[in-house]
Amino acid sequence: MERSDFHIFPEVETNANLELLSELGFHAYQHISTDFNQNPKAINVILLPDSDHTGLNIKHLNHHYSTDVLTFDLSDEVGILEGEIYLNVDMIKTNATEFGESFFDELLRIIIHGLLHLVGLNDHTSDEKKEMSEKEDFYINQAKVSCETL
Repeated sequence: MERSDFHIFPEVETNANLELLSELGFHAYQHISTDFNQNPKAINVILLPDSDHTGLNIKHLNHHYSTDVLTFDLSDEVGILEGEIYLNVDMIKTNATEFGESFFDELLRIIIHGLLHLVGLNDHTSDEKKEMSEKEDFYINQAKVSCETL
């Protein structure tokens, strides 16, 4: 897997360290690909303001509300991990404050959340939400440990 397979595109100004976020996101992508037996191809993470993000939610899913993440699987075959993850920066800032997290940590969590959606995890039921949260915590830690050992 090449480092160039994971990109972050900020379409909105943010004070987050995008270089570090990209590095941690890439390591999470590696771990998730391996653990879910996926062949990693490419992931693009796009940071958007609420208005643009909600517009995508309406256009592609006919959901007329804001959400923190939209994930689109772009793979043509089973077992390939390729997609786009659109993050609502405004909502993530609000959630970070509400949950007592830093904006940076919440961005990383939602990137991992999007990756987990791409490998088939859902968060519709309380059991699925619990599993998703546990896996987010696990992969955040895995990514941070990977970066510390470099």
